[in-house]
Amino acid sequence: PLLERYPEASVITCDDDKYFPSDLVSSLVSAQIAQPGAIIGARGWSMSFARDGQSINYGDSWRRAHAGETGLHLFLPGGNGALYPPGSLDKGVSDLGRAVALCPTADDIWFWAHAQKARTPMVCLGMRPHRAVKLVSQSPALSDVNITANQNQFDNVMRELNLEVTVKNAVKKALSIPPEKAKVSR
Repeated sequence: PLLERYPEASVITCDDDKYFPSDLVSSLVSAQIAQPGAIIGARGWSMSFARDGQSINYGDSWRRAHAGETGLHLFLPGGNGALYPPGSLDKGVSDLGRAVALCPTADDIWFWAHAQKARTPMVCLGMRPHRAVKLVSQSPALSDVNITANQNQFDNVMRELNLEVTVKNAVKKALSIPPEKAKVSR
């Protein structure tokens, strides 16, 4: 894997089925220079407790993260464009067998879980939505598969990587800070 071959390199990820702004890479790199060591995401979500007030369910009651919002309560999908600096992901991220067993179609969840394990700060740029590329094959889109599969994959990593307490504490902390105060000053 790339992280093992180049452990001192930053890695940028994005999906291949979206049009991205021409300044995506420069925006990610500039933000990383301003926030050394932090994972930078072009877009993301601020996680919250589910409607039951107790559990954290994938996407349930989450809101779009604001530009400059920072914290461990963020979910920054790598497919939307993300920069992972060296050492920002727990070493277990390279266990491809476990990744396929727990998150066969959700690398975004897998990377997020290993950022949580490493307790790496996260920053969201709050970019506008990326435009999807028109249908290029007759097979179902992965995003369509994950509409139902993401909850199971999220539950898998929460349970198997023992993240429940860590994530709930990050969400509790974020909920005690008004969103406008959670922003990073530029």
